[in-house]
Amino acid sequence: MARAQNNRILIVLDGSKRAFEGVTYISNIPSLQEMEVVFLHIFCRVPQTYLDFESQPLYAQEVRDLRGWAIQEKGDLRDYMEKAKQCLVKAGFSNDAVHIDIREMEAGITRDIIEEAKHGRYAAVVAGRRGVSRLSSILLGNVAFKLLERLSFVPLALVGINPQPGKILIGIDGSESCLKGVDTVSSYFRDNSLDVMLLHVVRSEDPVVIKEAGERIEPVFEDARRRLVKSGFESSKIAPKIISDVESRAGAIVEEAQAGGYGTIIVGRRGFSRVHDFFMGRVSNKVVQLAVEQAVWVVG
Repeated sequence: MARAQNNRILIVLDGSKRAFEGVTYISNIPSLQEMEVVFLHIFCRVPQTYLDFESQPLYAQEVRDLRGWAIQEKGDLRDYMEKAKQCLVKAGFSNDAVHIDIREMEAGITRDIIEEAKHGRYAAVVAGRRGVSRLSSILLGNVAFKLLERLSFVPLALVGINPQPGKILIGIDGSESCLKGVDTVSSYFRDNSLDVMLLHVVRSEDPVVIKEAGERIEPVFEDARRRLVKSGFESSKIAPKIISDVESRAGAIVEEAQAGGYGTIIVGRRGFSRVHDFFMGRVSNKVVQLAVEQAVWVVG
């Protein structure tokens, strides 16, 4: 049975309800309970230039109000992070394995997250698709898509609204990235009761093109199935599927996930050529944008 090389998950939180969806999602994946989890919040302190106005009578009250608001926000954030921890503990995670890390911004929200991910030897980074932090006035949606653009060395899970992780859809294109996606499922979703779809999308409606695409992708399907079965998945729960004659690959992936009740979508960050790299980057980005009710794992 496959095991995760690294045993830590980084969950990025900003104090919002939307960001908390990532916590709820992870709590519903029993196979992750053996892992260590770090909740990370990067905050922006009140700039000193604002505080300097406190000595001026005209602005003194406003600055005092700002100080009080910031203190209250930090208190609310601590309560929020503790609530997130208890969510995992109640689900079966070890209390000692769930950590809270609240730190002041240094290089920037996204850069600080990436640095932590780089040096913390994490198996995956989890973030909400969108959320607003009142204290920092940072839109987590912007941070999430910056992470999608720059975080290429570790799987990134961007979580939508109340996704159910019980069924998994893996986008299969024959590239190394898609097979890494299969290995990600093998490592972190070790539950032989889960349904897994291996989905290949062909835009063309030409029967010859569709037939050739099927012949090319069949060995990849078999390789993916072999990897999943080796990690403990039931062969009967793994379903390969080819969809053709569609306008959008990303749209087809998300529509299939919605129709089939797949709460988790796995897509590769890159394809198998330079031209395809660019194209697949566009597909994975579009899947994240469209999949508002799923968790999308982007694997590089």
